[in-house]
Amino acid sequence: REDKVFFEDSVKAHCSDGELIVESQTNYYYPLQSGIYNTFEFHCFNNKIAINDVEHINARVSCSNKIQLKLYESSTVLPKCDGFTNYAIGFNNDDVGEVIKAGICYDLDALSLKFAMYVASSKNVLISKTNHNSGVLPVSLDFDLKTNDLTNYFDLIKKNSLDSALANQFQVDNLIQDKSLSIELEHLDTFNTIWWRQLREDNWRYFLEA
Repeated sequence: REDKVFFEDSVKAHCSDGELIVESQTNYYYPLQSGIYNTFEFHCFNNKIAINDVEHINARVSCSNKIQLKLYESSTVLPKCDGFTNYAIGFNNDDVGEVIKAGICYDLDALSLKFAMYVASSKNVLISKTNHNSGVLPVSLDFDLKTNDLTNYFDLIKKNSLDSALANQFQVDNLIQDKSLSIELEHLDTFNTIWWRQLREDNWRYFLEA
């Protein structure tokens, strides 16, 4: 029913491409309390709203304007990533399931990105059905090992990491060269790597037989 919730209704809300923002209030003397959830359920009875069996006088539910992708350790190992740390970028929704955008193989000892796996599509191709990549990428989200961001724990490679002597031959840049995709995946510093400048400047085809 649009715009109307009736007595004794139970409402379960979720956002298919992001997270729920829930603001609730137990009485008029307290401000709205805000929280972020994957899914959220509340019940209506006797002109009251029950959240986790606690009566509320007010509840606002909305979808986040931005998809909240998180970094998790993967409970499965990427091909050729044995002995290194496997990560997955995505989120989980109780109704939709795991939505995985990328898998990362990372050498934490050397603080070095080994490789990344992700699904990309041409902007000129019309996709009629969204693919959540969960069955395409060989990684999974380990919800007990949410990392949030590696930059919280490690000094990752930054754009200014190289000194002037090395900067003549090498360059720090994101492994994902599609700017819109790299912004979508977030965790940008995690994808940084050191390039040989000759390869970075679109001359890589000349070195295929080297």
